[in-house]
Amino acid sequence: MLTAFLLRDCHDHCEAPICLRHFRSIDSCSLITMSSAQERPVVFFDISIGDVPVGRMKMELFSDIVPKTAENFRQLCTGEYKRNGVPQGFKNCLFHRVIKDFMVQGGDFLKGDGTGSMSIYGDKFADENFEVKHTGAGLLSMANSGPNTNGCQFFITCDKCDFLDGKHVVFGKLVDGLLTLRKIASTSIQQKTCQLDQTTDPNFKLKSQNVAKCNTALSEITLQRP
Repeated sequence: MLTAFLLRDCHDHCEAPICLRHFRSIDSCSLITMSSAQERPVVFFDISIGDVPVGRMKMELFSDIVPKTAENFRQLCTGEYKRNGVPQGFKNCLFHRVIKDFMVQGGDFLKGDGTGSMSIYGDKFADENFEVKHTGAGLLSMANSGPNTNGCQFFITCDKCDFLDGKHVVFGKLVDGLLTLRKIASTSIQQKTCQLDQTTDPNFKLKSQNVAKCNTALSEITLQRP
């Protein structure tokens, strides 16, 4: 089975590992603008399932609450963070773990299977704070393997999941694209058996086919927070 950078304390929601049957794709991700209320950055993902575009998700980052975590995500969206001159980020990245009515998880641009970790601060960085709670759908939160192990992986909530409060850092929210999130979460999945291109080898590696573009692209659109 595919391994994943698991959310802690989610056993009631995940009886068996989830394996994808179709690729959920981020075709492009970038900075749109700054939210005028508190100068929060707004970024976007263009999503495809397989090769079919299904919509855009716009996300406001809580740079005033968790500036370090928000900046890590922002730079991995725009591709401005580089290692050895090579842009690092979510381009061609998978949503490798999807649990309907719970969350969709992605961001592993290193290995694509949930085992990779990198941040703009190094391999991992500490939990910034847990001020924002997992109160409903459309919240961005950091995936981790325990305290202070944040990297590049994140998840987007599909419902309230307060049992994750105090364990995962919430750093943003969807401001547009909840329907796109629902499309990702509703993609057909199979438990216990991994069927990708009819390959059931447990060592089969997912090919990165999710984020096609990640460029800095300022837009004339200005998003207002409620």
